[in-house]
Amino acid sequence: DKIETADLLTMGINHGKAPQDGTYGWIIVPHASSTQLADLTRKPPFAIVNRPDRQEVAQSDRSIVGLVFYEAGVSDLVPGMSVNEPCLVMLKKVGDATTAWVSDPTQKLLKLQLTYGGRTVEVSLPTGELAGSSVSVKL
Repeated sequence: DKIETADLLTMGINHGKAPQDGTYGWIIVPHASSTQLADLTRKPPFAIVNRPDRQEVAQSDRSIVGLVFYEAGVSDLVPGMSVNEPCLVMLKKVGDATTAWVSDPTQKLLKLQLTYGGRTVEVSLPTGELAGSSVSVKL
């Protein structure tokens, strides 16, 4: 039995006893210099939307976008993108091709509608043992 040791960092955010409409944000940037952190602060390579009904994060060029919809809604970061049910969506754009990975973590939905680029597609979701897993859709 060998004893392992390591330096660890523990961080916490004190939310208080009963926060109301509190917000915060953070990123982890390993081995960044103070200059690099200042540059990231001035011009972050991503955009974030954090609202009670959805959370979105996107690379600044919108080539990769992650969206969490807690209810049907319209994206703030992807113009013309909406869903008719709560779900998770990951978009990846390569050239003119966009693929969406869609899932229902509640494992209750059989299908949902996703609108992107003026086109609405019906997405059939997995059931049984695969319920809650992602399906890919070419948009």
